[in-house]
Amino acid sequence: MSRSGRFEISLVIATYRRADSLKSLLNVLNSQTASKEVFEVIVVDNTPEKDNQVISLSNSQVYKDLNLHYIHHPVVGTSAARNRGVAAARSDLIGFLDDDSLPRPDWVEQVIRIFAETKADIVGGPFEPYYLDQKPDWFRDIYAGRTYGDQACWLTGTRTVFGNNMAIRKGLMQELGGFSEEFGYIGGKKVYGEDTDLNLRARKAGFTTWYDPCLKIQHYADPDRMRLGWQLESYWRGSRDLARIIYHQTDEKDGRPHYRVVLSLIRIALGNFWTCTSLILRTPFRNKNEYPFIENYLIERFGKEFWRFARNFGQLLLTIHEN
Repeated sequence: MSRSGRFEISLVIATYRRADSLKSLLNVLNSQTASKEVFEVIVVDNTPEKDNQVISLSNSQVYKDLNLHYIHHPVVGTSAARNRGVAAARSDLIGFLDDDSLPRPDWVEQVIRIFAETKADIVGGPFEPYYLDQKPDWFRDIYAGRTYGDQACWLTGTRTVFGNNMAIRKGLMQELGGFSEEFGYIGGKKVYGEDTDLNLRARKAGFTTWYDPCLKIQHYADPDRMRLGWQLESYWRGSRDLARIIYHQTDEKDGRPHYRVVLSLIRIALGNFWTCTSLILRTPFRNKNEYPFIENYLIERFGKEFWRFARNFGQLLLTIHEN
């Protein structure tokens, strides 16, 4: 801790019944190249009843040199838990890591450096999967990772950094009112987009986002994610949530009469649906060199169009419902 009694960065980790993976993360944080005097770790236990395993980890002598603080926040939801952690933070910078993420040993040091050099308001990096179970032959690492490439850059448009590998200025979090609790996982309920919503609200208010590949982390690919059904469902849910976020963050609305806007969106959605159907019918005739398994074709080729259909369909429903 600095002489002013504050840390340079507070790391907020929302955890929900994942004591084993949380332990792995704390081990990595305990071995960071950054001095332990410059960062604190805030573990927000998001189970309705206190998780004794998480409490035990937080009080373990193994982590006695970490500035580790345990908070129980029984209102279940990733966004609610993160907001509670931010409220307790004693730093001007806030870092977010999932409880099943593994940052590089210099992650804290690099985040502090990037903020100082770029003067960005939000920074983040890519993530790639790590496995504890045998993955299916068809499963590719890209299905459980996200990246904008190997070059650091400013993000614009709808490109945003990822919530499991992100840092932001605390003042900005306070100005924006934190994460919207409409989005983000709520226990086992899948709701996506809390990070996208926060990033786009910040950008709309004139703040900047910097992406840097040196902040790459690993993120656990659990067996459930290594199913075709999960992958396609994530396309559906994620794109519909994105449609809702963008709809509410866009100032410029279509000036045409309402019925014409609806008809246009119906036409686009039907076009997407027809393309999806055609791609399904062509599955047996796919390029097997490019897509050796049916799952590869359905995720990479069909999935892209399915994502467009879900987003446009979501926009259609919003337009009908809110006019």
